[in-house]
Amino acid sequence: MSNIECIVSLTSHTKSRLEQLPKILFSSILRYNKSNFKVVLTLYKDDIPFITSDLQTLIDNDVIELIIAEENLRSHLKYFYVMKKYKDLPIITIDDDIVYPVKMFDYMLDEHHKYPNFVLCRSCQQFTYSNNTINHTKQWLWNPVNNISHINHAEGYGGILYPPNCLNITDRLIPEIKDTIMSDDIYLSILEIRNRVKVYYLPNMRHEFVLATKGEESISLHPNIVAINDSYVDKFKDVFNLANTLD
Repeated sequence: MSNIECIVSLTSHTKSRLEQLPKILFSSILRYNKSNFKVVLTLYKDDIPFITSDLQTLIDNDVIELIIAEENLRSHLKYFYVMKKYKDLPIITIDDDIVYPVKMFDYMLDEHHKYPNFVLCRSCQQFTYSNNTINHTKQWLWNPVNNISHINHAEGYGGILYPPNCLNITDRLIPEIKDTIMSDDIYLSILEIRNRVKVYYLPNMRHEFVLATKGEESISLHPNIVAINDSYVDKFKDVFNLANTLD
């Protein structure tokens, strides 16, 4: 691992999505990937039978690393196990159904070298408050005025870079993760606030990506996802209110 500068981490699930994954990985990362990036895929154990022959070839040839998860943490698998394993490296999390810009990973790593203590993101909202109390998500602002802030909320689909071990991921967090199972983005903001890590929005790297089909199983298409996210905001209101006092 001495020549590896950064981990690119993702998860996937179901037969249909895993069938498309080699093509998306090739288009997003592998065709342009430098040797200083290591791609890590985390799958829940029940999805292992859906690994295709093309994907297995990538794993067998060490083009990507496979982590098999015993706990089904759904979208939280994108970060949880890889952050436990690779504590000394920055980690860029991505989605399994998006083709990312060719130079995104190099750009994010360059920005990390300039700002090594900040979470970096390409899509961002900003928390808003009424009477010093966090508002629900529909009132949050897109494209925040302050690029670097504790009240910035990184949107995971655009790709996020996390400094090494900045969120102190351990198994003790699993009960909370299960309580916020429908939104890894919301929970990651909670961890950022708790660990006093600011989010740096990169406005010069817009999300120039092509969406692949998400399918019916996508959490983002859940009809009540806004209400679910707001319930998580209410559950951790004290943490979100803390963010407003930190800048």
